[in-house]
Amino acid sequence: MNSFEYKQLAHLVKEISMPAGATLYQKDQPFPGACYLIRTGTVSFRDGTDGYHEKGKKEGFGFDTLLMDAPAETAIAKEDCVLGMLSRRTIQEVIQHMSRLNTKPAKRILYPLDKLQRHRLLGEGSFGKVWLVHPLEHNLRSISNNSMLVEPFALKVQKKRALLDEKQVPAVTREIAVMAELNHPFICKLVNVYMDERNVFMLMNIIRGGELYSAMKKMGIRGMPEKDSKFYAAGILEGLCYMHNRDIAYRDLKAENVLLDKDGYPVIVDLGFAKRVSEKTFTTCGTPLYVAPEVILGRGHDTSCDYWSWGILIYEMLSGATPFERYAADHSLLFKTICKGHFKMSRKIPENSDVADLIRQTLTVDPSERLGSFAGGTMDVKQHPWLMDVDFYQLSQKKYRAPWLPLIRDALDAGGKRGGTRTLGEDFDDDDDKKNPHARVTAKEQEKFLGIKQVMRSIHGEGIDPEDQSTPFYSTRNIDGRQSLMDLS
Repeated sequence: MNSFEYKQLAHLVKEISMPAGATLYQKDQPFPGACYLIRTGTVSFRDGTDGYHEKGKKEGFGFDTLLMDAPAETAIAKEDCVLGMLSRRTIQEVIQHMSRLNTKPAKRILYPLDKLQRHRLLGEGSFGKVWLVHPLEHNLRSISNNSMLVEPFALKVQKKRALLDEKQVPAVTREIAVMAELNHPFICKLVNVYMDERNVFMLMNIIRGGELYSAMKKMGIRGMPEKDSKFYAAGILEGLCYMHNRDIAYRDLKAENVLLDKDGYPVIVDLGFAKRVSEKTFTTCGTPLYVAPEVILGRGHDTSCDYWSWGILIYEMLSGATPFERYAADHSLLFKTICKGHFKMSRKIPENSDVADLIRQTLTVDPSERLGSFAGGTMDVKQHPWLMDVDFYQLSQKKYRAPWLPLIRDALDAGGKRGGTRTLGEDFDDDDDKKNPHARVTAKEQEKFLGIKQVMRSIHGEGIDPEDQSTPFYSTRNIDGRQSLMDLS
């Protein structure tokens, strides 16, 4: 486990009192699993034979019960005891997989750049292109049953020249640093990073079910059914909480930045504004219709700004419009209204319902009074009455049936333009770039990309050359109310 998870678990320790003679668990009897720290008193242990021992103040026990269905011994309070307890369920909600307690993290498969085959262009922007690719050494389908063997990836290719000209190198460095720390099914995963003289390459998992925004628009002004909205809201919350437990603020949550995977689950994408925030940050970023008051006012914001945006998104899913939609054409009026927190609950959201209460608690102007900002942090949000019927561990394991499953006919069916089947490592520059002297990056300018090297080396160790494609890094519209503001950091 990492330090963020330890910190979260320490906060979730529950204090219980056990009278003398009380049995905490019995040998070979079903037990849900828990570990304990003795704060006062003594606990005795018997293994059913002649084995007997005791533990006292500041000693721990029960750790073996976390990984088995029935304890190997019986634990009884010898005298009145006060214990700190962490249940298996609580630990699962934080670390996701109990197997992490006794196994080393699985090493990721490395995909060298020159071993990737590109298939089609997925998109194109100011700084470069995104390609659909897959590893050459893996077949995409089994001929016998036409089943998927390996998922293709998205390769984001950003031109160093464009990043330099637009002063976006620090932003890309930050994005890579943040994504390299994250590994959650509801957050877009960074698989690998490469650089050459002209480009920065980011290999990422591809999410091919389309935007949540598109699914919402199909429902029109009717809004989504509450149970469907809760499914998507809970999945997005799980991804946000994973980031917040690591002191990372996402800072641009909106329906367009949530995609649906092949199983119909929400995945948060585009971490360009995500940032580690130990206390507060003062940069201006976000999307007008979703941005929190403290971001607009420039008084400093932290992870609580994400809960405001999350509340906006829940309102939009249920009603078909954001609570401040009527002011979208006038940004000045929009921002004034947001900062005052003036909005009316949609008639599609029952006034006294649990979800209406959740929306009010997240759309609280004062971030210190907003749900998620109290001592309980992310757990306060998950334990709100509207979400009490959600098992977040089962959700993260994808045990729930999604409201809608995207139809994906082909492993390489992701839209876009055909790009041929070419390997990547040899030629990734446009012909115009090759002929244009300005497109070249000087040795002095290359130094500005040292941050990417330093970030990756600090995570994965020294001695890796990020410009050597054979030894790649591995890691763990016109302006309107829905377009992101420029991050001024």
